[in-house]
Amino acid sequence: MISLEEIDQVIQSGPFEPTWDSLSHQVCPDWYRDAKFGMFIHWGVYSVPAFGSEWYSRNMYIQGNPCYDYHRERLEAKLVLVTRISFLFLQPINLIRHLG
Repeated sequence: MISLEEIDQVIQSGPFEPTWDSLSHQVCPDWYRDAKFGMFIHWGVYSVPAFGSEWYSRNMYIQGNPCYDYHRERLEAKLVLVTRISFLFLQPINLIRHLG
């Protein structure tokens, strides 16, 4: 594992100082200057409940964890409801498909 001292040494030996003047001499690459529009989106399963962190899917199974309580209170009942509604909606469609 790299220590913080080693990281500091690499930073200090680099071409930049922690000043705006140091950065003002850097030339922006053409590919960056010509870019039109870009977005970075980091999405994970934990984004769906928008609660906790990327450990949500693990923590929702640990009793006493805030993610567990959140999941039980808000999402579990809704999931059962959505499943029932989906079943009731798809039942006639599946019947029609089966009959041809």
